Amino acid sequence: MDEGVRLGTAQLPNGRQRLLRARELLETTDLTVDHVASHSGLGTGGSLRQHLSRHIDMTPAAYLSAFTHHPHLKTDR
Repeated sequence: MDEGVRLGTAQLPNGRQRLLRARELLETTDLTVDHVASHSGLGTGGSLRQHLSRHIDMTPAAYLSAFTHHPHLKTDR
């Protein structure tokens, strides 16, 4: 389903909505990449990196550098 997957009464966001949420979190919070991925429904930082690379040809660090004023990218590593 394009709008998401219906599971009981809850609506799960589709991949595009998850990626938009992840981008919003990257721009507006100091969450780590792994936490952004988790909070946006993308699972892991690796999954977020793959989605960003596939859809906008950027890593999370490059996205932060281009679209925010964060001086550095926090990671869990």
